[in-house]
Amino acid sequence: MQGARFLELARLARSAGSRLHLTGHGGDEVLTAPPSYVHTLIRRHPLAALNHLYGQRGLRRWSVRQTWQMVSDRRPYGAWLAHSARHLRSPMPGQWRVPPPLWHQTLRLPPWITARAAQAVADALTDAARHARPLAETRTPHLALENIRTSGRIARLVGQLTAEAGVRTATPFLDDRVVEICLATRPEERSGPWEFKPLLREALARTVPHGMLQRSTKNDMAEDVHTGLRGQRRRLAALCDDSRLARLGLIDAGELRRACLAPQRPGPLPAALILTLNCESWLRGRVPPTPRGAVTGGTDP
Repeated sequence: MQGARFLELARLARSAGSRLHLTGHGGDEVLTAPPSYVHTLIRRHPLAALNHLYGQRGLRRWSVRQTWQMVSDRRPYGAWLAHSARHLRSPMPGQWRVPPPLWHQTLRLPPWITARAAQAVADALTDAARHARPLAETRTPHLALENIRTSGRIARLVGQLTAEAGVRTATPFLDDRVVEICLATRPEERSGPWEFKPLLREALARTVPHGMLQRSTKNDMAEDVHTGLRGQRRRLAALCDDSRLARLGLIDAGELRRACLAPQRPGPLPAALILTLNCESWLRGRVPPTPRGAVTGGTDP
């Protein structure tokens, strides 16, 4: 679904004579540090960390319990991954009081995933946890690198799509030198609860109008997502008819249909819904429909 949007934007740009499209992919990942930076900071500079911790807790609405669990957790990466595998089917967090990240954001599966599929994921994570090694010694650089890699994969896919319309996409924030320079700064200097992207503000202080540097938030495009899901809910629910994912035993088609038709609450659930529908669409493009009665998989009773 997102692919069609990027492709259409590229076609519109090309029709206006543009051959190069600049995107901001990677900006959040390289210009800010994961909020888990306070976990390391409190061990190195306790007094400074308390100020950051107080601000982050207020900004992100962490409970006292969540805050304490984050700063006191000492599990290595493998142990955290194994623990996550045992809690994949716990309820997904809502918009507010999202648990602070440890080695990564909280790992959860949406309610339409079948028990059989969830067990397969849990087994894979448990097996990986035995030999898993983080990308860095501490949590903040590990999660930062993982986020940058994810953003890079998305940027590569976007570039492949726009190239089909004759438009080259550039992602300057993911340039090697930009990434190296940003990651060379202390996490508490490139992130904080009181200032929005301080590195970017400092770098552009003599380039852009002063008013633009006063921005303290960003648009996450959630309104567009919710408007699209609401307006196309019946067409999306129709994908649950003769679902390829359901035939493989990976989802409960009825549960997914209810999610498509229900109002979408803020939080990670809409993103999980979009990813599931993307997988369904991808499978439909690769797997021919199975004749009625010739079911190859099934959902849980």
